[in-house]
Amino acid sequence: MRKVKNLIESDLKYLKDQYENSLSKDERRRAHGILLSNKNYKVKEIASIYNVKIRTVYSWLNRWEKGGKEAIKHQKGQGRHLKLTEIHQAEITQWVKEFPRSLKQVQQKITENFNFSVDAKTLRVYLKKNPIQLEKNQKNTSK
Repeated sequence: MRKVKNLIESDLKYLKDQYENSLSKDERRRAHGILLSNKNYKVKEIASIYNVKIRTVYSWLNRWEKGGKEAIKHQKGQGRHLKLTEIHQAEITQWVKEFPRSLKQVQQKITENFNFSVDAKTLRVYLKKNPIQLEKNQKNTSK
């Protein structure tokens, strides 16, 4: 049985707060896993609760002992990296202005110019996160 060592009251309070209030699901899981370890749950039991590998739980516990509160937080570099970045924004903006009603044509331009493809959903998410102001056609309101 592996147990987290030397959890003081401030650590317990911090872990409980992270478990109850963190916006990140992963941070809540890590905090709760460490709290369960402190309550003498076996690593295998914790892994079963969260449906993760035993090695993952050992990683949580080892990282906590080495890094403390920082070990709970999401580490930079984890997760999927973006295909479309700010580097691409100027050209994408131009293409969206050229083809305001056709994401397919914008996708084709991206494929031709950047040598990778993106699906329509990825492009929509990118456009939503990086608001590109489209010039709206002014309707003639004079009579």
